[in-house]
Amino acid sequence: MIASLRGKIKDIFSDFLIIDVAGVGYKVEGINKYLEIGAEIDVLVYTHYTQQDVRLFGFLQKDAYTLFQDLLVVSGVGPRTAVALINNVGVENIKNEILNNNPKGLMGNGVGLKTAQKIIIELTSKIQKSGFKSSPSMQKQSENKDIIEVEEALLGLGYNKNEVAGVLADIKIIEKDSAETMLRKALNKLMIKK
Repeated sequence: MIASLRGKIKDIFSDFLIIDVAGVGYKVEGINKYLEIGAEIDVLVYTHYTQQDVRLFGFLQKDAYTLFQDLLVVSGVGPRTAVALINNVGVENIKNEILNNNPKGLMGNGVGLKTAQKIIIELTSKIQKSGFKSSPSMQKQSENKDIIEVEEALLGLGYNKNEVAGVLADIKIIEKDSAETMLRKALNKLMIKK
């Protein structure tokens, strides 16, 4: 079983990389970062065996690697769904949604309501035991209707949950700000980042 790889990025495709390790190219799926061909990379690898093939899923951080393994235990969550969830929602956001019992925050990316509920039921105690504490700012934000409205608007415009969570944490929100004002601030911030 392959647990990690260190080498140079030989080629980059939309949903996988080829990592050259001592002249052998490994196809590694799941890495969703801005990487360059020729860059040195060190990834944790999950080896997924099926009757048809063997697939390698790579992760740059240990917490993403362990969450991926935890998600695979949940019935209805396969490797492709787990990777999409981690890349689009983010590790910390997934854990927050689980601890806040918010299945809607996990939906999309191949995850329906029933699967999201299963994820919450099966992983809540595991996340609590790991010592992860739900972010109070995330709890506060999820209670604010205007912020939820802005979040949904940004998601509707095609931004992923990681980008949305990041920009909502970055912008300065004043209590009297309307959803329209917050959306304008968020869009300005997102335009600057690109």
